[in-house]
Amino acid sequence: MPVFDPAKEQRILEAIRAYKNGSAPSLNEAARRHDVAPSTVKHRYNGRNTCGARQKQPTNQALTNGEEEVLVKWITQLWSQNFPARLDLVRHMAGKIAGREMGENWVTRFLQRHTELTTVRTRLLDDKRGKANDIEAVIGWFTIFYQMIKKHKILPENVWNMDEKGFLIGYGRAATVIVPTDNKHERFCLHDGNRDSVTMVECVSSVGKYCPPMVIFSGHVHLLEWHRDHVEREGWHWAISNKGFTNEHLAMEWLKHCFDPYTATIAGPKLSRSTRLLILDGHGSHITTDFIDYCCEARIVLLCLPPHSTHFLQPLDVGLFSHYSRAYGDTVNSFCERGGTGIGKRDFIDLISNARQKAFTDKTIIGGWKGSGLFPFDPLKVLESLPNFTKANHIQSLKVIIDNVEDNVPDAPTAQTPANPAALRQFVDAICPHLDSPLKRKLDKVTKAASNLFTQITILEATNNSLLQDMKRQRRIRKPGGQSQLSKARVLADVELQALVDAAEQRAMQRVTRSQNRAQVPTTPARSRLRS
Repeated sequence: MPVFDPAKEQRILEAIRAYKNGSAPSLNEAARRHDVAPSTVKHRYNGRNTCGARQKQPTNQALTNGEEEVLVKWITQLWSQNFPARLDLVRHMAGKIAGREMGENWVTRFLQRHTELTTVRTRLLDDKRGKANDIEAVIGWFTIFYQMIKKHKILPENVWNMDEKGFLIGYGRAATVIVPTDNKHERFCLHDGNRDSVTMVECVSSVGKYCPPMVIFSGHVHLLEWHRDHVEREGWHWAISNKGFTNEHLAMEWLKHCFDPYTATIAGPKLSRSTRLLILDGHGSHITTDFIDYCCEARIVLLCLPPHSTHFLQPLDVGLFSHYSRAYGDTVNSFCERGGTGIGKRDFIDLISNARQKAFTDKTIIGGWKGSGLFPFDPLKVLESLPNFTKANHIQSLKVIIDNVEDNVPDAPTAQTPANPAALRQFVDAICPHLDSPLKRKLDKVTKAASNLFTQITILEATNNSLLQDMKRQRRIRKPGGQSQLSKARVLADVELQALVDAAEQRAMQRVTRSQNRAQVPTTPARSRLRS
């Protein structure tokens, strides 16, 4: 069967058009001018369909025309979400649709059939042009974010930001210390020196909520020694990879078993579930067809940050991760100062848990969304901090954003009831100007007493927690089977981990019991030998 030739079909149509508008005196002349057979032009002019017209779908095309149109829409949607589709990603998606692997040249032929798409390559820019492009990219980012919120009617509690944070297990941080004035020479802060890398996958919302993390250790199997006394951390997931970094498989596991279940309870029942927005960077483990497909099915809208912009556009980087690093460094320093040595994966779980409690507060989380200009929606807060930015030079690009700032975009929540001396003082300072003098004096006395109590409680809690940690570490004795392998699974949920630890410890105790029974010497025969 002849193969449909789009170029030849175009020449036939042009020949018929030339005859109809009078530029060619006859069909034969029109056919000659456009290099097609006169009989073909006559048959088409008289209404007869050729094999090419009947065969609208070429036999050598891997995808149908309808499937390719869907693929075009998918690529366009990714672009609108700041996810430019790589060639290998498009080829992989086409292979999933066709049910077989696509050839190396398939994308080239696909682009030839769809002129509404094209390819572009990144190129080096000089510093000034790069900064100008950065500004345009940031303006485009805020526009896309605003449009996504409006289009899908996304509520603030359903806007999330995810990223990975790496830690070196045994490294603290430099600190300012107080020393006698005659002894100012440089001091060194001891640290353990363990350079094993652990990755924490964290995710926070614009209202201050945060998902249970995924902890990624370096290794090939989970060991019992890592997880003793730590399985009570509800919702945490434990993973392993060769170097302790994330990858495509672990990113997918995090999406399915950490993010989706936790945030779905906030978004509502499945049939009436609100759309969720997940902001993330362009790491290769996130831009996979499986990751994107799952999000589409679960009503999760993905929004990718522009390249090299996470330090001022990503809420986690702007507000939380610096506090997170400092909190972990301080925790390691305190651990070493109390005489702790040999920090391993087992100790890391305690240390990182304490650091999370210190760093993950409403102030740090909500502050990150505010500092990145997202909640409350204030793009100028970020744009005015960029070099070479002026409203006059970018007024056209800003017009859409400026016109929409006053629309009903939800703001961030406000502060809660005071829970410490500093918060109490701020609260009192806010209401004192509205009180008369006698009432103000009485309030000052109550405030002073409450502040003293707050301070004493804070000191007692800190001292008590420190003592409890020391006692807990001192009481730890090496239980049998400490290095037993728990599982080769790449990811373990808290419930699965609990069952594995319980089973391993039960087996270890059974081995001890059997050993003790074998070691016991029967008393009756011994007495008989002594009498004889």
